[in-house]
Amino acid sequence: MNTKARELVRCFGPALALAARPGDRLDVSGAWREALFASALQPSDAPTAEAVTQAIGSTLRRFGIGGCAGRMAQEFGDHPEAAAERMRWVCGLVAETWLVA
Repeated sequence: MNTKARELVRCFGPALALAARPGDRLDVSGAWREALFASALQPSDAPTAEAVTQAIGSTLRRFGIGGCAGRMAQEFGDHPEAAAERMRWVCGLVAETWLVA
């Protein structure tokens, strides 16, 4: 895990722990992707790493992990093609922003 990813875990780890139910396994990068998916951030915004971090944090605080996952599931049910395209963008953005050393 690179420095940027460690910083996100440090910043959002407590929020994720508080939002999780007892017995839940915390998948931090999965929670980041769900939160980013549920956020208002758009590809046309050409988001910086700072904007992505802010979007993840504010979305997790607003909806919690379950709320983010629920919004994502709703979109996949209502608009599967658009949701798949958004998820491809989200996964690429997360990888580009934090996981590439």
